Amino acid sequence: HGLFARLPVEDRDFNRIRLGAVRSAALCSRRGNTGIRLTMCFFSRYLLIVLALPVTVPAQDLLDELLATDRAFAALSEERGHQVAFASYLDPDSVLFRRAAVAGAEWYAAHEPASGRLQWQPSAGAISCTGNMAVTVGQWRYDNDIDGAAAAGHYLTVWRRDADLGWRVVFDHGTNDPGQGGPGLQEVAQTLRSVWPSDPTRSCEKSVRRRDAKRREQRYNAEIRSQGLMAARAGFTWPRAIAFREQSPPAVISDEWPRDDFLDTNEGDLRARTIGLQGESRTDLIVSHGEFQARQGVSDQTSAVAAYLRIWAPQGEEWRVAVEMLLPLLEEVTAD
Repeated sequence: HGLFARLPVEDRDFNRIRLGAVRSAALCSRRGNTGIRLTMCFFSRYLLIVLALPVTVPAQDLLDELLATDRAFAALSEERGHQVAFASYLDPDSVLFRRAAVAGAEWYAAHEPASGRLQWQPSAGAISCTGNMAVTVGQWRYDNDIDGAAAAGHYLTVWRRDADLGWRVVFDHGTNDPGQGGPGLQEVAQTLRSVWPSDPTRSCEKSVRRRDAKRREQRYNAEIRSQGLMAARAGFTWPRAIAFREQSPPAVISDEWPRDDFLDTNEGDLRARTIGLQGESRTDLIVSHGEFQARQGVSDQTSAVAAYLRIWAPQGEEWRVAVEMLLPLLEEVTAD
């Protein structure tokens, strides 16, 4: 499991609306109005209003569709191998973390299929209020009968809903950890339900602008540089926000966890740099990814030490991080 990308731009047929408006105006002109013309005028304007409304699908139905897609994705991996599965479900602009961020589709095209078997099972998910972006989480396991290698952990996948192709993976990555099941996934599911509820009355009326999320991302990174990650985190995360870390099951962020000691540097030496921030103009789910850079020794040179993924959601009028994944670029690093 490993990736990420953009959201579609909404396509609206303004020419069709203009044509309807002209016809409506002709029907509703004062000259020569009759009872029949007035009735036609009323229904033509009513029809225009209905056609202009967005076609919405209940959030729970979309969530069921999303989880079914993730299960079909996993089934294809078992049947034909994860190389074929990812090639079938990756968004063209997906980004894959292989320590550093790379273009997902290009990476798979350039590498030979692995001989092992990758399995996974989604346990929970969440849908944006627009219905065009989503998240799934679950457990994964990798087995290789040839060399006996085995690994397991938890994964986080971000999806984009394509009008023609359906759900496509725009980011996917898994953490290696020995803790299967337990409270980790239950806590994740609880946070997803509270932040993005599958409520039939939910709408985007209380969504926040994408550019405000970009400003919050920039502000968060500035605070990290001046205060350090742990000190800055409290002012920018949701209550019961979830963290994914290597060698640990996903869990609620607290004052004690995750400590991320490998990012504990002198004040001003740690910098967070945004690489991409994706989302629609007004939504309640924004994804950003980037890297942490640290100064090396006494020199002014910096190098990347970790990659990050943040899933933002508005709390009131303010964007906050609801899910965070941090991937060390150094070997043998844990979050404890």
